[in-house]
Amino acid sequence: NGQLPSDNLSLVKIHCGAVWVATAADGVVRLPGMIEGGFTDVADDGGAGLPSSMHLYANYPNPFNPVTTIEFDLKQQADITVAVYDVRGRLIQTLLSGVRAAGSHRVVWDGRDLNGTAVSSGVYIYQLKTGDAVLSRKMMLMK
Repeated sequence: NGQLPSDNLSLVKIHCGAVWVATAADGVVRLPGMIEGGFTDVADDGGAGLPSSMHLYANYPNPFNPVTTIEFDLKQQADITVAVYDVRGRLIQTLLSGVRAAGSHRVVWDGRDLNGTAVSSGVYIYQLKTGDAVLSRKMMLMK
């Protein structure tokens, strides 16, 4: 019937125009449909609205030219680094570094390296590092 039982609902995320629902039994389910108003979190955690785990989302748009947005969730406050690498593992740009609060975060990359020079078309890796975890994803810059 397309409806989730309310006792299984653990997280609803409005992300990039789609609704994502995480359930205890099923993991993540994508429900089609457009949602206006950007990015927000609603968690079944007594009203605090904090993510239940650390997560690094797919950048958007992807492929991109010349700007892309990277979003991530932190379960708890952490000293983090968000960086971009080329496929050979060389550091291209550090986007964020330092302590961030628990919750949802967003950073925009403009396709420039550490010297402020626009990078060439290609595949790049973006990575979220904390003291005890590393999450990585691929993205493509197309000029």
